[in-house]
Amino acid sequence: MIDREIKRILIIRTGAVGDFIFTLPSIRAIRKRFPEAYIEVMGYSERAILAKNRYYADRVSSIERHGISLFWVEDSELPKDLTDYFGSFGLIVLYSYDEGGIFSDNLRRAGSLEVVTIKPLPPFRDQRHIVDYFLDTLESFGIHGDDPIPRVFPEEPGRDYAVRFFQDHHLESGKDGFVIAIHPGSGGSKKRWLKEPFVDVIDWVADRYNAVILLISGPADTEALDKILRDLRKAKPILVQGVLLVRLAAILERCHCFLGVDSGITHLSAAVGTPTVAIFGPTDPDIWGPRGDNVSVVKKDMDCSPCTREELSLCQNQRCLQLIRVEEVIKEIELVLDGCG
Repeated sequence: MIDREIKRILIIRTGAVGDFIFTLPSIRAIRKRFPEAYIEVMGYSERAILAKNRYYADRVSSIERHGISLFWVEDSELPKDLTDYFGSFGLIVLYSYDEGGIFSDNLRRAGSLEVVTIKPLPPFRDQRHIVDYFLDTLESFGIHGDDPIPRVFPEEPGRDYAVRFFQDHHLESGKDGFVIAIHPGSGGSKKRWLKEPFVDVIDWVADRYNAVILLISGPADTEALDKILRDLRKAKPILVQGVLLVRLAAILERCHCFLGVDSGITHLSAAVGTPTVAIFGPTDPDIWGPRGDNVSVVKKDMDCSPCTREELSLCQNQRCLQLIRVEEVIKEIELVLDGCG
């Protein structure tokens, strides 16, 4: 139980895009508990900046700083600049495995009075959503959350970029038809839906609604996207590639609907409030699904799904994804777009 007032707080969170977004409700809870405190979020810069301002962080900083690795080494000689830096915080919340407590012990050696370590994965067979697991863990320290939905608020520079993007591509969101963002990729190849049904859905949306398709490509998506682009018959999508997350968030915010799989971009879409349709296969949406005010998940209930990482690595066919029909996905998109009329 943390029952004293703290003036400076550091939250350390690494992980992928979705992992960081899942942490946002916890950061909000910390802000609510310590409304006057200076809060800094340390992580990978491109992701951590999603927490800058609003009710999250006063500042974000990069974990890729020289010397931080020494804090993972027992009895190491800690750099003075980092010792002074970490020691300036009255509370440090670390979202990481810290076997043996080496990192947290070194943070205390640096002078931090309170160090809270939260494991980034819930216990085995724990069926709580990851967001709820994080919030429940904070409860034991007297920090209460009131909003279990991750929310991202693009800042004006990002929104200005999105406006220019729409203007450059002659898109008038809400006037000349629907703008649909689609991200077929994922950091895990076995989470991706098949190419053929994705092609069918993209062509159908473009034809049925005269929609403009924004096809989003991440660093690991090039090959899969090339195959989709080759096979499209009707749609002529606009490729969105190499865009910073803060700018992509603002682009997604202006779209009428988003379609994706279990990926960080799907979570980003839900977090900016865009109606989001998510296709899930081997992972459990009850734990890892996107949360938002307008989110629907398409999945197949199978005896083998969800599966463990070990089972997934051995799976040769991903029938949990193969059996998802085009019509099931189209139905969810129709519910979104017909409701916009």
